[in-house]
Amino acid sequence: SEHDQPLPVCFTKLRSEKSLLPPLSLVQILIVEVMSTFRPKAAVIAGVGPGSGAAIARKLAKEGCAVGLIARSADYLGQLAGELQVTKSPVAWAKADLSDAKEIKSAFEQLRQALGPIDLLVFHASAGGPFGQGLLSIDPKDFARSWAVGTLGGLLCAQAVVPEMLKKGAGAILFTGATSSVRGASISFSSSKFALRGQDSGLALAARISNY
Repeated sequence: SEHDQPLPVCFTKLRSEKSLLPPLSLVQILIVEVMSTFRPKAAVIAGVGPGSGAAIARKLAKEGCAVGLIARSADYLGQLAGELQVTKSPVAWAKADLSDAKEIKSAFEQLRQALGPIDLLVFHASAGGPFGQGLLSIDPKDFARSWAVGTLGGLLCAQAVVPEMLKKGAGAILFTGATSSVRGASISFSSSKFALRGQDSGLALAARISNY
């Protein structure tokens, strides 16, 4: 979050050597920093999709980290898992709706059995209306769904991994953000991402672990 000093320091440090790095998203840059601080053995990407989520999964698997994938589409999860297996890193996946506490708990139990203790969580899930959505056209159910996936889902996933991280004395949680959270390009999506920023800071203080 904007209140954590290490974030801009890491970002500036890595950007200053950008000629040595392939194009990276902010979350991938943070993963580089995390993996230079400690070597996670098993990571879970919750809300993985064909864009940044898949790119993060490929980066982690290439670095030798076991990778767990969570999303709603079993077909896509199977496809991406098959692609990642060529890296020889352990890969597992679990289908879940990231607004559903029971499904999240079950998914993490499956991944933990397959990969062992999870010491890196990347929460990448979101749901919301289109950019530029009209104020009066927002459906309350769609708005609530955006918060249930993008904000509550982050809390539920963190609750699933924090106990073992605290027991081990090591771990990291990364919540992907969006500039829309401060620019307001989509009321549903932007507000859930802004809420995630505050929740992120609160979780870090409550659990006494660093997200970066």
